[in-house]
Amino acid sequence: MKQLRHFLFFGVGFLIFFYGSTILDSSKKALTLWFEVLVPSMFVSLICIRYLYYQGLFPSLHLPLLEKTFHMNQYALSLFFCILLLGFPNGALLIEEAYQQQRLTHQQAKRLLYTCSIASPGFILISCGIGIFQSAQIGWRLFLIQIAAVALLLLITRSTPISMLPLQTETKSLKAAMLDSGLSLFMLGGYLMLVTSITAVICLWLSPSQCHIVQMLSEFSSGIFLSMTLPYPLVIKQLLICILLSFGGFCVHLQTRSLCSFPYSYACYCGFRILQAVLASILFLFLL
Repeated sequence: MKQLRHFLFFGVGFLIFFYGSTILDSSKKALTLWFEVLVPSMFVSLICIRYLYYQGLFPSLHLPLLEKTFHMNQYALSLFFCILLLGFPNGALLIEEAYQQQRLTHQQAKRLLYTCSIASPGFILISCGIGIFQSAQIGWRLFLIQIAAVALLLLITRSTPISMLPLQTETKSLKAAMLDSGLSLFMLGGYLMLVTSITAVICLWLSPSQCHIVQMLSEFSSGIFLSMTLPYPLVIKQLLICILLSFGGFCVHLQTRSLCSFPYSYACYCGFRILQAVLASILFLFLL
């Protein structure tokens, strides 16, 4: 994997000399998407959720029924709620922190990583619901479908119980929540530009239909906006967006890989993303 990563970055650096204008244009588009869509819809919510998590307020939500259903204790369930509210890849960072603090075992960390992968509520409700469809109702439906799909994955994997200790580290300030949230968004923007640039070069050798598929699978946020330009009925576009929100895109997968130091199978992780997309699609069609 390390050699493959070195080869990939060497290839990107080499391509810059031959396709500089293509990479420049794609980087500008990625930067516009990041600054005008992702930052406004995610930054404030990230700060609030991180601050509440750092202050240790989420464990006060004691829900015995959910704890028994998902085979988690009170502190594990509070981490689960934070992961859902932060969205990917920020949720993976919380899992990594809990693992480094020895509050999660290796198997428990892998269970949360495989199952708890979802776009942030801010992106789904604001960017997708209000921004794309001009409908808060559609945004909430997409969000609740993702929550239900994640819940089903947790039920499938409940044979691995998660019993966490309370957070023992000193609580962080609002300033720390802002800095950590800003760093997460900065990292997201960097990966977005990198993956978008590589995809733009690859698409030079593909047909338009093949290029659309590659673009949607490589980066989910730009793929969602691209899906709205396709000549399909509105319900099909919503279904495509539902699938993309579940899969996350290879850009998110790369960010998750870079954030988590504990070993895990990418094939298994990707398989869970595909299963989540299938479950979300079934739920979407059932609710039509």
